[in-house]
Amino acid sequence: MKKRHFWAAITIMVLAIVMAVSFVACNGDKNPANMKGEEVTAEQWVKAFDYSDVKNATINQVTTGTEDGNEFTITAVTEYDGDKIHTKKTTEYIDEEDGLQKEVDESYVAKEGDKVYRYSYDEEEKTWSREELSYNVDLSIGNFDQLSNNFSKFTYDKDKNGYVGNLEGYNVLIKIIGGKFVYAEQTITNSDDGMTTKFTLTISGVGSTSISLPTVAEDNNN
Repeated sequence: MKKRHFWAAITIMVLAIVMAVSFVACNGDKNPANMKGEEVTAEQWVKAFDYSDVKNATINQVTTGTEDGNEFTITAVTEYDGDKIHTKKTTEYIDEEDGLQKEVDESYVAKEGDKVYRYSYDEEEKTWSREELSYNVDLSIGNFDQLSNNFSKFTYDKDKNGYVGNLEGYNVLIKIIGGKFVYAEQTITNSDDGMTTKFTLTISGVGSTSISLPTVAEDNNN
C-alpha cells in the first residue's frame, strides 16, 4: 500500500491535534460524533482545551478513505496511564494481488524508576521484548495550542452540532461537550487523484484508562 494513501492527506490535521489528547466528560458510552456540541465563549473555548491535569485517557483516531476504488482504514488507539503509554495502530487495505491486508503495529513506553523503556512485539516470534531508551520521552498527554489559540477561526454550525473552522487550508469540525473538547472530524477529497479521506478523533476513558505492561521474553536492557 502506498503510504501517501493516508499520510499525505491528514498531515496537517494530525499536526494540529495528534498531540492534543484527551478528555471526555461523563457521557457514559455515548458517541460524541452523534451528540450536540456546546456553544461557548472565547474564554470557555480556551478552558475546553486545558488538559494539564489529565493523566489517564484513551484517544481513538480513525482514518478511512479510498484510492483507485479501493478502501482503507487505519485505527490508531493511544492509551495514557501516568508514566505509561500504549499505542496500537491497525491498518487494513486492499492489495491488488493479495486482496484484503491487515497490518498491526503495537508498542508500549514506560518510565520505571529513573529509566524509560520501550516494549515491542515480534510478530514472528509472538513475544514481547524490552529495551531501554537512551533519549528522553515526553509521556504527558500534550496540549491543544493550535486549537485553543484559534477561536476566531471557528464558527458554530447548528446543522453539524459543532464548531466548523479552517486550519492550514483544511476544514475541521470540533465538538465541546461538558466544557471539554471531545471530538474532531475532517473529510478531504483530492481533486487530482479522486482520493477521499475522513479522519475522526474521539476521546474517552479520562480517569479510568489503565495499562498493564506485557511480560517480556527477555530484557535487552536492565
